[in-house]
Formats: sequence, C-alpha cells, structure tokens
Amino acid sequence: MKLKFCGAAGTVTGSRYLAAVLKYLAGDALAHPPAEAAGSSEFEDLTKAMSASVDAVVNSARAGDAEKLKAAIAKLKPAYAKISLKFG
Repeated sequence: MKLKFCGAAGTVTGSRYLAAVLKYLAGDALAHPPAEAAGSSEFEDLTKAMSASVDAVVNSARAGDAEKLKAAIAKLKPAYAKISLKFG
C-alpha cells in the first residue's frame, strides 16, 4: 500500500485527516502483534521506531508544514518496512 498525501489530502485538513487515520491504524496493528512477537525485544524496538515515525507524520500534518511532512513520511517507510518484513 502506498500512502500519498495529495488530491483532497493536499489540503492541511486532508493531511491531518490522513495522518490521524494512519495513527489509528498503526496503533491498532501494533496493539495486536503476531504470536512470534511476544516477548521479543526486537519487536519492542521496531514498535518504538514505527510509533515515533507515525507521531512525526501526525505532528507535521498538524503543523501544516509540507516539507516536514514529506520528510516524516520518508522516515516512516523504512520503519514500517522493517516491522512488516520481520513480523508480517
């Protein structure tokens, strides 16, 4: 899935909305880890990195700063990829 902040989301309100949805979905996914993640310090580390990245996206969207938002999205991609590749 490719996240793209454009179209209606190109507005400040649209970006905030999409960032809020992202935060909800990421939180829900991290709250229900796969069985192999139980007790894994690696999962905890990856969870913290992904949560920090999602928070950066949300904060940038709230601030209405397009450059910071673009940078935050770029940092979110590796965090999401690492946790997805390792734990599904």
